[in-house]
Amino acid sequence: MANRQGAGARGGPRMCRVLQFTSCAIGLWPGGGAAVSAFAEAMRERVRQARSDLAAARAAGDVFAAALAEDELQDALRVAAEHGVEPDAGPEGRNGS
Repeated sequence: MANRQGAGARGGPRMCRVLQFTSCAIGLWPGGGAAVSAFAEAMRERVRQARSDLAAARAAGDVFAAALAEDELQDALRVAAEHGVEPDAGPEGRNGS
């Protein structure tokens, strides 16, 4: 039976593969910075696209498409905030791009 306090079968510390991936993805380990930048830029692009879709739907007077675009924008902004991504920042994390 495995120890429930995080020790492996041989008594050493265990590390969950998800934790390893997450740690690399958020830049805690060497090589994680590129993944963070790619994720942050993908989130910024998602926010930009949602804003564009919302503006186009409103301009066209399409209430249904506007509601969908608004939901997408709210979701994109929520995910960005949960991960500490500034949605209006440039590629290097600076505001105003």
